[in-house]
Amino acid sequence: MGLKVRGTCVGVAWDSNAATLKVEYVARDGRNYIYRTNPVHMSEIGKGDTVEVVYDPNRPQRARLKDSLEEELDGSFFAGALFVVEGIPLIPQLLWVYLLISGIVHA
Repeated sequence: MGLKVRGTCVGVAWDSNAATLKVEYVARDGRNYIYRTNPVHMSEIGKGDTVEVVYDPNRPQRARLKDSLEEELDGSFFAGALFVVEGIPLIPQLLWVYLLISGIVHA
């Protein structure tokens, strides 16, 4: 995981209905970094607002907004859970293909 710090939005660029934010934060090494987000749908964030940033302590220039990171992780968990649930009915078919390929059963 990364280190969590507070950052300040120093710029907002709008493109259709999403915004790209420039967020400045100070890493543990004492240096200032600026992170430019991918387009986000967080219209409530404006220049001068404080946001939570999570950055890689080994490469402090690599960062994410905490909220967008949580959304990505939630999406990954949901996709994984959906695969497991949807994949359960396929187990008998996969077993049959394995047995067929192995020569244990014949069609």
